[in-house]
Amino acid sequence: MRTNRLAKGTAGPGGGHSGMPRYFFHVKRGRVTVLDQEGVELAGIEAAKNEAARRGRELAEQDALQGVISGRRTAIVVTNGEWLPIFEVPMESDEA
Repeated sequence: MRTNRLAKGTAGPGGGHSGMPRYFFHVKRGRVTVLDQEGVELAGIEAAKNEAARRGRELAEQDALQGVISGRRTAIVVTNGEWLPIFEVPMESDEA
């Protein structure tokens, strides 16, 4: 998994119940980004990286079942509770 560090900060939403930071996992395909409206509370950056990788694998599996090739312009963009980008996980394909 390769991550591109975009910004610092993992602050959770104000008034969160558990005190853990909330992360959002947006799917970017070219010019279109599907926003994660719910997010998930996780212990920290490492847990967010693991979750992004899991979601990326799940998305690639769904694409494969539908005969879709995830292009070089597909990525999981992870943001914090304030929707500030933290890192991006590109979904690279062997196809050109």
